Amino acid sequence: MTYATVDGPSISQYPVVAGDLVTRVLDCRGGDTTVVCLHGAGSRADRFWHNIAPVAAAGYRVIAMDFPGHGYATKGASVTHSTPAFAGFVIEVLRALDVQRPVIVGTSLGAHVAAAIAADDPEAVSALVLIGAVGIVPAEPRDGPLSPIPMWDASPDAIRTKLRMVVADPALITDEWVNEESHINSSPGARESLEAVADYLGNGVERDSVGDRLLERASHVPTLLVWGGEDRWVPPSVGFRTKELLAGPELVVMPGTGHAPYYEDPETFNRLLIDFLAGRRVAGQVAAGAVRGGAEQESGPDGPRQRGSA
Repeated sequence: MTYATVDGPSISQYPVVAGDLVTRVLDCRGGDTTVVCLHGAGSRADRFWHNIAPVAAAGYRVIAMDFPGHGYATKGASVTHSTPAFAGFVIEVLRALDVQRPVIVGTSLGAHVAAAIAADDPEAVSALVLIGAVGIVPAEPRDGPLSPIPMWDASPDAIRTKLRMVVADPALITDEWVNEESHINSSPGARESLEAVADYLGNGVERDSVGDRLLERASHVPTLLVWGGEDRWVPPSVGFRTKELLAGPELVVMPGTGHAPYYEDPETFNRLLIDFLAGRRVAGQVAAGAVRGGAEQESGPDGPRQRGSA
């Protein structure tokens, strides 16, 4: 089924089988280069709804998928909930779709998965965009817990508490959003999956940290770091440590946004992403709704591009 959008090409949704698992894929075809969007823990593919069509309209094919245990994908005790397992799953889905060397955009746990794919096989990706990433640098006590709330609780009050950690603007947390999250997170197998993911965030991510391998094996892969200036889940201090460890990526901090800046301020994020995809250097700091600064010529996933802004 396809869904018309007000800000770009139509988005189609369909199931894909990867091994013993089934997932839902959102697919918007605007060009040959593929951008793959990976969501975070307790989220799902359609969190990128306001990014998919606008980026496709700029000349890219954009794909988002539900991780196992999330959204409309297979859930429950039969699923392995870890970054290595999710990375293998993503590779299988892309193989089924005949997608090669995509740009991978990952947020939070999805950024960890994206980084793991690149660290394992740098030639499997053409570029990385890591948003509010976990699992790249070691956590510090001042960062706070990676899973500070029981994400498996599907009650409306618990959902509202979780979403207040996701976005900085509480006005975005509508009754409709809470109702949708509650229904999806109480679907069969969801509680088991979300409990397992929360346990992994608390106890497994550090074990599977990929920062050193990413630096050693994939330092040549064009990479952009994006952080919400008011991210309470993975604070900007983690972003600055990630930039320091990886010794090269540009870090963009989006003021006024929380853990999901691509959702909270899609217009700004989309411009940043399109500039990066075109090989243009983006500003190190942005104002909500507008990108500041120009761009020197730089080699991006599509090769060198000239100074300018999208």
